[in-house]
Amino acid sequence: MSRHLARTWFGVGCAALLATIAGLAVAPPPDEALAQSATTGSVQGSVVDSAGAPVPGALVRSTGLGLTASTNASGRFTWSGVPAPANGIPATIEVLADGFGSWTIRDVLVVPNDTLLLEVELGADPVDIQVPPPRSDTSSQTGGPEMAQAAVLGGATDPPIPAAIRVRVTGYAYCDTSLPYTVQVVDFKDYVKHVLPNEWISSWPREALRAGAMAAKMYAWTYISIGGKWSDADVYDSTCDQVYIPSVSYASTNRAVDFTWNWRLTKDGALVLGSYRALYSQCVDAGKVGRCIAQWDTYYHALGNNGYDKLTWDEMLYRYYVGSLLTPVWDPPGGFSLRYYGNGWGDIDRVKIPTSPSSGG
Repeated sequence: MSRHLARTWFGVGCAALLATIAGLAVAPPPDEALAQSATTGSVQGSVVDSAGAPVPGALVRSTGLGLTASTNASGRFTWSGVPAPANGIPATIEVLADGFGSWTIRDVLVVPNDTLLLEVELGADPVDIQVPPPRSDTSSQTGGPEMAQAAVLGGATDPPIPAAIRVRVTGYAYCDTSLPYTVQVVDFKDYVKHVLPNEWISSWPREALRAGAMAAKMYAWTYISIGGKWSDADVYDSTCDQVYIPSVSYASTNRAVDFTWNWRLTKDGALVLGSYRALYSQCVDAGKVGRCIAQWDTYYHALGNNGYDKLTWDEMLYRYYVGSLLTPVWDPPGGFSLRYYGNGWGDIDRVKIPTSPSSGG
């Protein structure tokens, strides 16, 4: 994974919308949150220097959570049993070590029944990261219009998953193409894992996160396939494309990425550009009916309430990316998975494992 120098993140101005719709993205004040808590979350982190070497003995503290830790010989620390309400509790976490600038992350959510994963890099300069609320409105892609769906390079019918992606890194969550940036080459799977919790809400149901993982992956994959959306990079790290924060991921969103990783979404021999918006009405307003999935629709479909059919992640993709086809990637830089379509009969939709024949007698 690429290493980053000091940077400052600013929140994305959709928290009020998210709180109004479902009250999931913005946690209540700490005292109220703790009073509501019935379950707990955990935090795991690794602390390294700019060369990637572990930093033992670093002080990790969160005044709001009332927690402190010291990193072990491998530069790691763990907090478990952290009380948190269903929609999470925002925390400020600091890391201090002799010979390094301070490292601070603000408003990062600790979510019940989930693990916040922090990747801390210490350097000479202080780092202050402001985590935006999960972005539910990608209509603000002001850095450039979404390009038309591109044909798979070379007419390939079985394109491999890219190994890496080129990211314009500004350290600023809002789209601003006038900001200075560096182009960093990032492991593609690592990129998607550090995008998903900033686009979908990590506490959402499993099937919603899986649909989001596919949308985030296909959005970036399509631009990689055509040589990039920008002259020197595939994507920005901001709302120009997708919000990428390399310091933060969650066990829940990482599982969603891992589960769906070996699948691609195509239509008529081309990769599907995974467009998404907060609400389906925004897909309609953008003229993207049949080519756009609504984030809140995935939430309601996963639960099967509010008048929505209960759907799995693949059924959601088929409903909103009309005419699309999921196909397995048989030579990915990862593991494998099996996909079943229902009640198999006649030796279809099943796996048979032969056993040694009985010796009889």
